[in-house]
Amino acid sequence: MLTLTNITWLDICLAGAGAYLVKQVFTKKIPAPYAPGPPGWPVIGNISDMPHIKPWLTFAGWGKKYGDISHIEVLGQHIIVLNSTKTAMEMLDKKSSMYSDRPIFPMAELVGMKDVLTMLHYGDSLRSERKNFQRLIGSRAAMRVFQPIEEIETHRFLKRVLAEPEELMENVRHTAGAVILRISHGYEVQEKNDPFVDLAERTLVIFSKSTAPGAWMVDVIPSCETVVSHRELPMT
Repeated sequence: MLTLTNITWLDICLAGAGAYLVKQVFTKKIPAPYAPGPPGWPVIGNISDMPHIKPWLTFAGWGKKYGDISHIEVLGQHIIVLNSTKTAMEMLDKKSSMYSDRPIFPMAELVGMKDVLTMLHYGDSLRSERKNFQRLIGSRAAMRVFQPIEEIETHRFLKRVLAEPEELMENVRHTAGAVILRISHGYEVQEKNDPFVDLAERTLVIFSKSTAPGAWMVDVIPSCETVVSHRELPMT
């Protein structure tokens, strides 16, 4: 007759731990593969493939080669590139609860962009802000209120283009800033060198530079934040 007198509590604990580990091995879910993309190197990934000048051209090329969704990894950070409006709407609009969160950009936070709407993480604050935007400019009926403003600024834009055709891009930026500032703050911009239009353009440049994937070591190693200075980013 088999007896259990020689079995100790340690034996029972070890047997239980072993059974748990075996269960974990055989029931562990295999993560879904990432979308196709340029092949990377060990550790550094696709750091050499990450474009810093006109990245949209490189992304468009990846779309033609790898499909509507492509993937790269830069120093452990996974980046998904969407090259289809339909796919983007499917993921970001219809499945917003899954894909509406934002990545953390320590460099952007260092330069004061932490509370910008596009940097807010998915939660009550973001939903509240989006609700306010939807109420103000989220429908054709709501936008009709601002149609007179758009017509006035469009007429001014056409006059400037007629007078200065060589300054087309500058006039486009000026008109975009004029419409936004009139709608958001009720401010009517100056015809030339408006300080708030210039401020908005500089802010967009800083935002673009500070959120560029793979451009800042502090984004890859957040502990570097303690040694990063708060100098203004280069504007060129």
